[in-house]
Amino acid sequence: MNLRRYTAALVALFVLLGITAFWGVSQAQARRSAEMQIENKYNRAFYEVIQRSKNIEALLSKGLASGSHNNMDNLFSDLWYNANAAQENLHQLPLSHNVIAKTSKFLTQVGDYAYAITKRDDGTKMTDEDRSTMRELYKTAKALNRELTKVQQQAAAGKFRWSEVQKGISSNFAKGSMSADRSFRSVESQMQELPTLIYDGPFSDHLERAKPLGVTGKEVT
Repeated sequence: MNLRRYTAALVALFVLLGITAFWGVSQAQARRSAEMQIENKYNRAFYEVIQRSKNIEALLSKGLASGSHNNMDNLFSDLWYNANAAQENLHQLPLSHNVIAKTSKFLTQVGDYAYAITKRDDGTKMTDEDRSTMRELYKTAKALNRELTKVQQQAAAGKFRWSEVQKGISSNFAKGSMSADRSFRSVESQMQELPTLIYDGPFSDHLERAKPLGVTGKEVT
């Protein structure tokens, strides 16, 4: 009788251990699957940032090389679209605002500048000032793409994972590795000298630097 009870208890224990082990494996698989989905989401967003940024550089180069004003409306429309798409995907990455502030400002101004030109009364006729501004934007876009390529290479080499950046597990990185946060700080360091953009748009530098005007006249009592 005691042997039967012992056997039954032993069987029950093994069943319980089996259920626990199965639950643990299932939880681990679910966690890995969730992390993979997050990683893929961030990889897609970063890929879009790179592709849109490259498109911006190519469009600016095309605009500078063009000797005529034909199809410039389409060019600036494409420039506006790519700048906004890059901006949207940039803000999907698990990075703090201060890390991507200058990059974000550059993309915002490129899009706003392109939009402002397409809304001119005289169409998209290019002036010498426009070409000078485009030349500065092109230089900045080229520098941005150079730094983004470095970040892409670091990610491909396994120096960081976006899912780990999201959780802030920088302590788990191998010695000598660089996190995405630090990588993007190197991008920001190359964006220090942003071109000054003066144009008819809400993100023009002359509006950002303008001092608020006080109310003038006699004090009303």
